[in-house]
Amino acid sequence: MKKVGLFFIAFVIGIALLLPFTKSAEVIQKSFENSKSLNLILNFDSVNNDQLLSAKVNQQLSAMTLREKIAQMFILRMSGTKMTPAFSQFLVTNKPGGLIVMGDSVSPALKNFTEDIQKTNSISLFISIDQEGGVVKRIKSDTNPGAQVLGTKSLDEICSTQKISADLLKQNGVNLNFGIVADIAYDNKSFIYSRSFGPNPSIVAEQIKESIYCSHKELSTIKHFPGHGRTSVDSHKKTPEIDLSYSDWKNSDAIPFQRGIDSN
Repeated sequence: MKKVGLFFIAFVIGIALLLPFTKSAEVIQKSFENSKSLNLILNFDSVNNDQLLSAKVNQQLSAMTLREKIAQMFILRMSGTKMTPAFSQFLVTNKPGGLIVMGDSVSPALKNFTEDIQKTNSISLFISIDQEGGVVKRIKSDTNPGAQVLGTKSLDEICSTQKISADLLKQNGVNLNFGIVADIAYDNKSFIYSRSFGPNPSIVAEQIKESIYCSHKELSTIKHFPGHGRTSVDSHKKTPEIDLSYSDWKNSDAIPFQRGIDSN
């Protein structure tokens, strides 16, 4: 039996590896907004789209220092509830790839804050959040349920709920949600149990697909890879491990993650 360890540092590494590619899309979008002629070319000559996109990415990257490229791999905690001269200077100087909204940064002025943040750099920042609904939500005014309740609903109901949540985040300037839980509810002693869609991997996989599709106004993550539902150990406090063969994992815990990836 192979051990599939729930080393959640892998999630952080994965984000770091993926950010340069995802941020390229942000770079492209920003560049396209400033180039009407390029937009026209893209609209009427789809054959060369990949070449144009690649050229734009390379142009942006060639203008960046190594420090700036590395900084794009970091998502840092948002500071305060409004822009200050010190925080603005920090963002201008360090140019991080993004920020994460925690509860102490949520206020009625969140939209203004995120708009001010985006003005500090020419490359759009990820403004991220953990907004699952239910017990895990940074924006407390969100009354939508979490995955455990949604898991009892139809796919249409899941979709309408996720659209409402995505709209709320977009209205506040948030563009990346660490909010879709793909863990399977195997162990009712697990702290993730009440945040999971349910115990059937195939059913959960379809619910994950629907959640991602209907959250299209936001970039979404699916968590907590490789699956937290089989252990009662809280990974915030200890590093849990489970004994599971790779083939068994592929045919169970991995199914919702793979479905989510394929649907994107």
